[in-house]
Amino acid sequence: MRAARRWVTSAVGAVALALAVTGCGTVHGTATTMPSTMPARVSAAATLGPDGTVPWVDEPATEADFTTAVRPAPATGPTCRASQLDATLPRWIHKSTGGEVNDPVMEASMYGYAVLTNTSHTACRLDGLPKVRLAAGGVPLDLIQGGSRNDGPAVGLPPGGKANFRLDWDAPFCPASHGPYTLDADLPGAGDVAVRLTDPSVPGCARDDTHPDLASSLTPGPIAAGDGQPRPPVVSPLRNLTARATHLPARVHPGRSVDFDVTLSNPTGTAVSLAGRPGFTLEVTCTGTNGRQGLSDGFKEYLLNNRPVTRVPAHGSVRFAIRAAVPEASSFPGPQLSLTWRMITRGLPAGLPYLVLTLPTGA
Repeated sequence: MRAARRWVTSAVGAVALALAVTGCGTVHGTATTMPSTMPARVSAAATLGPDGTVPWVDEPATEADFTTAVRPAPATGPTCRASQLDATLPRWIHKSTGGEVNDPVMEASMYGYAVLTNTSHTACRLDGLPKVRLAAGGVPLDLIQGGSRNDGPAVGLPPGGKANFRLDWDAPFCPASHGPYTLDADLPGAGDVAVRLTDPSVPGCARDDTHPDLASSLTPGPIAAGDGQPRPPVVSPLRNLTARATHLPARVHPGRSVDFDVTLSNPTGTAVSLAGRPGFTLEVTCTGTNGRQGLSDGFKEYLLNNRPVTRVPAHGSVRFAIRAAVPEASSFPGPQLSLTWRMITRGLPAGLPYLVLTLPTGA
């Protein structure tokens, strides 16, 4: 209970607090807004503390609270025949997008997803690792055929159902002749399927000085359920909020929880809803010094207590009591404990507020 807390507010100035609100990188495609339509699951009573603070509730969250798992169709029926399938690779994605950049050769490389659609009226199934052939102007290209593990289950395709396989086309690609390019895939048990290429992009002719003999390669992945296409990022109105920590303890102790408040403020002229299942993560770590092994309490997910307050009013704020467990230890291995609080919600959108707190241990 809040009345039982023992705060040392005069020492807050000795606590280093780093506050940041995540930004957004380059967005490819149209962003989507995912409303939190799931009913609240917090079991606490809808009451506030005497000072208006939303009480702490120890309500662990599960993956199902924040993600939508799509159950694939059962793998029934015989293996699909090539005549039942329509195949297309709608676009190539350069590895300079999506955080896959490693070096200039990687930046010049591409990947895409070949989508296989069952156009028949009969359910069928696919599995295994395709073999692919790429040609330019009808002449097969001399590309290194990369390997990949086949560790996926059989995929069911009801009438109209879709499967996919990822295809990596890596640089350097320095062709003597240019397209049009055609792609054929030999699907295990189904036979050869012509894959339509609607994107004329090709990898760049980037070479690595460390490996000057590096050649272009084509690597298919195993067949998987769905169309495989990257989804537009989810945008949540919660990204308009800012976070601030108060009532921090002067010192933390092994095995004792850290109690503090997080105030969510809304600087906009529109109220931000907290309905559904918003939550947060807590991570507690202490880096070891003088050869001592560090400690960590891992990464834990909780539901935010939104029973008493279902929105943050325009130009207003709401204060939440938070409690973070600290691992048991005879002593801390270092002089500082790092505590990260990060807001999450359905669809796991980027850009939500987070706090990184650095608290003295006295070690």
